[in-house]
Formats: sequence, structure tokens, C-alpha cells
Amino acid sequence: MTARWLAAAALAVALFAGLAHPQNPPAPQGGTQSPPTAQASPDEVPKAVESAPRDSTPATPVPPKTYRQQLEQAGIAVELTIEPTGAGARADDPPDPLIEEREAVIRFKIADSSGAPLSGLFPVAWIDPRTTPDTPSAEDCRRKVQAFFQGNLRTRPAVDLNSYFVMSLNDDGTILVVDPQIGFSDSKLFTMITLKGPGADWAIDNDHKRLYVSVPQANEVAVIDTQRWRTLAYVPAGPHPTRVLLQPDRKYLWVANEAPAEQPSGVTVIDAAGMKKVAEFRTGRGRHQLAVTADDRFAFVTNSADGTVTVIDIRELAIRQTLRTGQQPVALAYTPLAGVVYVADETTGSVAVIDAERHTLLRHLQLDSGLNFVRFEPKGRYAFVTNGTQNRLYILDASTHQLRFKLGVGRSPDLVAFTDSFAYIRLRDAHQVQILELADLAEPRPPEILDFPAGQNPPSRAGAPIVADAIVAAPEGNAALIANPADRRIYYYHEGMAAPNVSFSNYSRLGRAVLVAEQNLRETEPGVYASSFRLTGAGVYDVVFYLNSPRVLHCFDLRVAVDPHIRRERVAIQVEPLLDKVRLTVNQDIRFQVRVRDSLTAAPRSDLADLGAMVYTSSGWRKRFYARALGGGLYEFTVRVPQAGFYYLFFEVPSLGLRLGQLPHAVLQADHEPSQAAASAAQPPGP
Repeated sequence: MTARWLAAAALAVALFAGLAHPQNPPAPQGGTQSPPTAQASPDEVPKAVESAPRDSTPATPVPPKTYRQQLEQAGIAVELTIEPTGAGARADDPPDPLIEEREAVIRFKIADSSGAPLSGLFPVAWIDPRTTPDTPSAEDCRRKVQAFFQGNLRTRPAVDLNSYFVMSLNDDGTILVVDPQIGFSDSKLFTMITLKGPGADWAIDNDHKRLYVSVPQANEVAVIDTQRWRTLAYVPAGPHPTRVLLQPDRKYLWVANEAPAEQPSGVTVIDAAGMKKVAEFRTGRGRHQLAVTADDRFAFVTNSADGTVTVIDIRELAIRQTLRTGQQPVALAYTPLAGVVYVADETTGSVAVIDAERHTLLRHLQLDSGLNFVRFEPKGRYAFVTNGTQNRLYILDASTHQLRFKLGVGRSPDLVAFTDSFAYIRLRDAHQVQILELADLAEPRPPEILDFPAGQNPPSRAGAPIVADAIVAAPEGNAALIANPADRRIYYYHEGMAAPNVSFSNYSRLGRAVLVAEQNLRETEPGVYASSFRLTGAGVYDVVFYLNSPRVLHCFDLRVAVDPHIRRERVAIQVEPLLDKVRLTVNQDIRFQVRVRDSLTAAPRSDLADLGAMVYTSSGWRKRFYARALGGGLYEFTVRVPQAGFYYLFFEVPSLGLRLGQLPHAVLQADHEPSQAAASAAQPPGP
């Protein structure tokens, strides 16, 4: 069982409904705090729960320390290293390698008995709080792995190093984040992020920890932390920002600014790490598409109303040259394999070939008027060009700069996306998506084009598209995610199937683009599998490692030290909402339970007479409900809401000094019609 298989299998079942952790709910009072993620001996665990604001004393950079353990099992050597990234390090830090609330990189180096690295494997791992004083036995470790594979919210680890999230960019100025690996129903909402307006395009960095979203209404780019799912900043990005492109070294984010056709516009350059604007260029009139060379040396910008492409020197942040390429350049793509930029012109129907280093026009490839898109397949040899007017697909060979194939396709193609093995052609005026196998491009005969239904309605029924992609590859490499705004759903298509086998609800929103945020182990060099994560609390953890073939299963020890620089507040209890299958029905009483434990001892707390919850919506409706004690640390709420939509759920215990916002919150969804999940939730689950 590989990690790819596990992800595909998780997507192939209908999943969880209703529970989420929004990054920006309208907080009723103060900030949100969470219970500790681990329990250890008294000298290792602070008498507090979650950090309040960190000490403002400036940090003094210090060299990072490395946490290291080794294992030999069944002829396989596994070396675990965890190294802080250095963010927040201080000269007076404790001597421990790992300190709570710091970011770190985890690596598993896997080799055979001779020391040769084992490449192409799919290890999985989790970081889980240890609940007993002793290191887990092999059988205990096996049970942990089995529980994590089941994907139940009650057995989720503190850190899942095998997860990914599917994001939908919506017309109403929201981003829905779906966790496809939890639950057991149609809905899998994990969180929702609210922007200052509808997003136009987005880009995610190489390690999938930061997301950049252009917001034309605000003239800004939103920067989102995808580890904590919160907005870090809004950065001024020039007038009407649309297309965004993060250059390979992640130093600069390039943002296209679109003014009316008669006015000059251009691009804005943002320091990605510093989240600030560093340059602005007026390159020409019209719409702009962007490309950056693989060595981060030059940027290319189309000016559709001027018929030109502007070349910008990235090191100097200065315009180097402007080339006339046609009458209306609408798309461009760069391939490092040939060192050229292809520029598609809608009016002339030609593709201009630009030498990316010398900035000279090498030739024009004449096709047909109506060109609207160009992109190179992953290896960089073949360029795919669509013609939305004449319903054609052209495949150009960058090794010869010649037309390889001219193919008829469905109605109004406007996008081509790629997985490891296939090209996907989105059709604006048809509900099908067409695919062809990339291996067929080496054959002399034209490749066979197949199609499959990606919903019930053509995307054009939802109106004009945005510049962000509506089709992306799934992390498994042999599947794709497809946003159909007309259906208000995201479809998951596994290659070889006749149709998508899973779809995700978009909660009645028009999701025009889809993107994946991976938080899993990836092979960064031969035999080394790595990811980054945040150490969420002090204590003792198990790093649960599993490799199916060759079979290795082990629980490594991990100790995380207290950060003495964090000011703390005591939060006496942990509140765990038991919401696995809870969905509210409008104007009906629905019961659900919460489990309450002492934060330090983990013993059940059954003596709370004033455990309450505030349920409310961002539109203003709110109401308090109070719990009934059931014994054994279980409490039951009976909730009734007046309208369909999302409801924020915050808890309070005034007798313990815990106000709204100091305990973890959750989200419930209410529907007009009773659902099977809601009906089953009305029967109280056992402890």
C-alpha cells in the first residue's frame, strides 16, 4: 500500500460533513487558544496550555540544532532528522534541539544494508502525542498506524505528514479548503478563508506553506499561511491585479496589472518573503501574461493591446527590451529545455518564438486566428496551443520549432493541464474534459483523444472564467482535480476510469479554480523524504513511521522543549466536540456531545455546571446554549438554528474564567432538509 494509493483510496469514498476550523471567523471575544498537544512528565510540560503573544524582544540568530535517531529493520536503515528552520531562534534559547511553536524540517533517509539510498519509495509518517510514559511497543505502534489510516477525527495525530488539501477559489470572495482524507459523507470542508473580494489568480510556493492570491477589487495580494490557514498580510499590488507568478527561487512574486485597453498598465513585483512591493513597471496596454526563466534572470510580459512582449532584467529590476510579436499576444509559455518563450497571438494566429537569453525573435509559426492558450508539457519539449474559436489543439515541437500535430477537439477549448502521463483539455462549452496520453506524442500518428464527463453542465453557464487554472494534477500523479463552476462542484478523476469517481461539494458557491496544498513527505534527493511542519506544543511525541515495501514500521521518540520566552495563560480544560456526523437541520433540535478533560492530567471533568456555547453566523444571528452533564466527562448540547448556512461554535466556562474565544472553535453547517447524518447525530454516541 503506497502513499499514492492511500490518497487515491481516501478520495474514492464519500467523506465527512460539517466540521471545520475557519481561519477568520468573526471572533466573539478575543483570540482563539487551543489545549496542549502532548502530555509528559511534570518537569517537561508547562503549567499552561497555549501560547499567548511571544515576547517582543528581538531574536538573535543562532545556528539550528538537529534532532537525530536511527533504526535498522529488515535490512533497511532509516535515519530520522528534525531540524528547526531557524525562524524565531534566540541566543538564550534552551539547549534542546526542538522547541515548541517553531517551524522545523523533518527528513527520513532510507538506505539498504550497503548504505545505498532507496529512491522512489512512498513512506508515510505522523507525529502523535504520547499518552503513556513508555515508548510504544511494536503492537501499539501498529495500532496507531491502523487508526491513522482509518481517517477518523477522534484519532487524528497532532501532525499528519501525508495530507493534502484541495482549495477552491470562489466568486463570493472565499477560498474553501477541503480535506479529502477525513470523514464519511459528501462534504469534507476543513476551513474557509474570506478575502477582501473575489480572487483572480493564485500561486503556492515550492514547499506549499504560503499561498498568494490576487484580489482585483482591493488592488492587493493576500498572503495566506497554509499551515495555520490564516491570512498573514495584504500587500499592495498595483491597479487591478490579476495573473500572479512566483519565480522559481521564490524571491519575487510577479503580478499582472490590467487597466482599460486605452491606458498603460504592466506588472508589480513583490518581495515574497518580506511581503512588500519592491517595483512597478508600465510595460504597455492591454492584458498581461507572465513567464520567468528557470535561472530567475528574466521576466517576460505580454501587452495584448500593443502587440508586444516586454523583457525585464530581474537582477536589476529594469526593463531590458520590448519586442513586437504580433497584433494581440494573449498567452505565452517558457521552456528551459529549449531556452525559448512561445507567444500565441489571437489575431494573427501565429506563435512567436523568442530566444529567452538573447531576447531575439527567432521565428513565427503560422497557425490559425483565434489562439487563446499555450503551455508546455512537464518535460518541456511539446507546447500545447488551443484555438477557442476554431475548436483546435496544436502541438508544437520545441526541438524543431515545428507543428507536430493539428487536432480537432470539442467546443471552445481554453485550458490544458498535465499530470505525469496525460494532457487534459478543458472545454468551455461542453461538460466533457478531453485527454490524450503524452507518450503518444513520440509516435508518428496523431494521438487519440478521449473524453469523460466532468459534471452535468458546461463551465460557460457560470459566466466568464478567471485566469487561474480550473484543472490541476492530484498529488498521486495519476489523477486530476477539475473545478466546474456551473455544477458548483470539484471532480476527482482517476486516470483509466470512465468518469470521475468522487466529487466535492462547493457549498453552493461558484468555484472557478482549484489548487492543491501538499503537506506530505516528498523525495528531495535520492533516498531522502522530507516535509516541514510546526511544533505545536511542548511534550513527548511518537514519530510514527510506516513503509509498506520493504515493510518497516516504527515509533521514534520525540521530545519538544518548552519555550521560556512565551507568555502563557492557564486554560484548565480541553474541550473535544464530537461532531463526526453532525449537520444541523433548520428549525429542528439537534443534539451533539463534547468531551471535557483536565488539561494537565487528562482526567474527565464532569463537574462543570456552566459549560456553554455561543452559536452564531457572520450575518449577525447568535444564541447561547448550555450543556447537560452526562457523566464521564461527556456533556450534551441541544441546538436549533433559524436558517441554512455555516454556524460558528465557541465554548465558554465562566466559573473557570474561560470566555468565548479561549477554547477551540468549530463550524457546523445547517441545511433545510434533514439528512441521514443529522438524523444519526440526534442519537447520542457513547463515550
